[in-house]
Parts: sequence; C-alpha cells; structure tokens
Amino acid sequence: MSLFGGRDDDPVQDDDVLVELAKTQLRVRADELQRVNANGGLLLRIPLADVESIELRATFDPLCLVFFGMGAGLAAVAFFIPEYVIATILLYVGAVGLAGLACFGMIARYFVIRTRDGETTVYCADSPDEGECFVISVRQLLRRQKEPKPARDREPETGFQK
Repeated sequence: MSLFGGRDDDPVQDDDVLVELAKTQLRVRADELQRVNANGGLLLRIPLADVESIELRATFDPLCLVFFGMGAGLAAVAFFIPEYVIATILLYVGAVGLAGLACFGMIARYFVIRTRDGETTVYCADSPDEGECFVISVRQLLRRQKEPKPARDREPETGFQK
C-alpha cells in the first residue's frame, strides 16, 4: 500500500492519469478515455482523437416505480388491518421507507460519449458534481487536443542581430 492509498504493484502511475472518477472507474490516461473493472483490467479504450463529445445526462429510472408500488401495497395492507397496532405501524414504516428509497433512485445519471463509431453510455456511480467536473475536464482536453499547433519552422525572434 502506498502513501496515498494506491497499490504499490499498480502499473498505472499517478502521473499518467489526467482525470479520474473513482466509483465509475472512468479515467483519461495517455490520450485515451478508459474504463477499468474492479481488478484493474481495461473494459473500454477510446482514443481522445476519436471522441467527438461527452455529456452527463440525467434520466428517469422506471425501476423506482417498483418500490413505489411495493410501498403503496404495504400502506394498503396497513390500512385494512387496524386491529393490530404494532403490525400497522411496522407496515406504515415499511411503506414510507420503500417510498423514500424510490425517491432516491428516481434519477439515473449516464455519461454519453459520442465517437466516430457511434454513441456509448456509461452509468455514473459518482456524485453529480464529480460527474460534471469530469465532463468539463474532458471537454477541455478535447478542445486542447483539437486546436491546431503553431508551426515552428523558423527560429523565434529575440531582438538581437545575428
């Protein structure tokens, strides 16, 4: 274990990685956009020259409706068994808990990466703020890479005569 929490045997040096999202395991390294798995193996490698755009999209996740439905079912069961006070309270608490869990999962965030070959989506497990910062940083890297480099075919003038 190194001083900063990384493994000593990790072949990726901190100098090589320009931008990285820890939970999503998405990074920019050596002019490539990469996604790694839990073991450090590469899942996705896209050269930055091929990336046309990247954005973070927030979409409605329909899976949350399952939790809303289960919460509503528990609330209905609790409504029809008023004789058992403890059971009714537990059912209402469960219903509120499931509804709250559904509220947390209503919005899913995905990175949409457009390349020459098409569009790729990657689920964002990091916070929305970190995702937006990653997108801004990658856009800056893309812009810097696509800027024409100044030609250096003559020596710079220093003001001194030769």
